[in-house]
Amino acid sequence: LAAQIGFSNITAIDIDAIAVETARKMADQNHTLNKITFCTQDIATINPSKKYKVVLANLLTPILIQFSKKIFYLLEKNSYLVMSGIWQKEQAESVIQEYQKYPVKLIHQDSSDGWYGITFQRPLHNLWNKMRSNIFGMGI
Repeated sequence: LAAQIGFSNITAIDIDAIAVETARKMADQNHTLNKITFCTQDIATINPSKKYKVVLANLLTPILIQFSKKIFYLLEKNSYLVMSGIWQKEQAESVIQEYQKYPVKLIHQDSSDGWYGITFQRPLHNLWNKMRSNIFGMGI
């Protein structure tokens, strides 16, 4: 979908090799295969040195929370983090609380049949980051 709406230089990662192969086949059918790099990889082994304009994370709540720092550092400035796979309001609240430790702004939250999606934006300017750091002693 990202390739169809104009994104290029896309990296698609999943721990499940079958899911990666299915995504590769779908990209081929949609004539977007040349815009996407596919990887079978565990989130624990991802190197956050590469930064992204948009990160889509369809992960269960415990993984979103456990790897919040790594996921945050995948974001370039003025970027978006879109998360799904969050079951029930209490888990959504836990994810929001965890990610608000970082210099991000909650810009959207939605639910359907008990499943939640959350979108954060990482701001462009560091002024907001420095203010949060000074106020909360986070040193990010």
